[in-house]
Amino acid sequence: MAKNEVSIDKKVYLYLDTVTNSVISRGITFPEFIDGIGKKRLPSALLLLDKKYDTVNYNQHTNFGFIDDTEKMKQRAIVLEKQTQNFSWLDFEEIDMLNQLTGQEIAEILYLAHRGTHLRSPFYYKLQNEYAYLSLDEGERTKVYYRDITRFYDMVANVITDRISVLIHKKTLFGKPRKKSIVGLPVTLLRSLKLLLKEGCVLSFDQLERTKTEIRLPIANSDEENDGNITLDGNENEIVPKAWIVYSIKNNEWTFEY
Repeated sequence: MAKNEVSIDKKVYLYLDTVTNSVISRGITFPEFIDGIGKKRLPSALLLLDKKYDTVNYNQHTNFGFIDDTEKMKQRAIVLEKQTQNFSWLDFEEIDMLNQLTGQEIAEILYLAHRGTHLRSPFYYKLQNEYAYLSLDEGERTKVYYRDITRFYDMVANVITDRISVLIHKKTLFGKPRKKSIVGLPVTLLRSLKLLLKEGCVLSFDQLERTKTEIRLPIANSDEENDGNITLDGNENEIVPKAWIVYSIKNNEWTFEY
């Protein structure tokens, strides 16, 4: 499968650190992340931390590349992300403020990009950044710091809704797509997963249980922060669920079950 090609049956691993407001994840593509945070919360400019690009501008003070094309931000970022296995960035508001960063702050940002963790807070007053997006393990995992952790829950809720929606709207045996719209997964319901997220969990889209009336998404524990171990049932690809996110096709509503 090509990089960034979305597969609705791909497992998603999530580990939430509530102390640092950071999330380590695997299985969510960069386009899914960008779509998930929503157009209103899309960064207006990105400070690129990982490599040299031929198609971006550079700030001489920091020696970082940047994108500041608000109207084409999403498209340009997706194109650049496909060119590297280590796509890391901070968003920022004003280009002029890049020149105000101190040597210490630049060193902290370089450390953040190189080590995948922070020395001090990854949020800078001069940048006014809402995110610190870091690629780990040659792009196999990502670590994202959120100034407002609500944006993480919004993003995951949108990813789950979009994947289930694709499944719902697949063509029937008679070749006609289903036209019923799907209500978005409530963020309040997703927050009920907080304890599982803090332990590390996997959303097993490849084990969706579907009937004529509902779709059940199984959730299991996962030590993704360390080695990606998950609770299996004897088949190396199958998990032992601890909970389910359930979408009722009949009632067009979501519930959470232990």
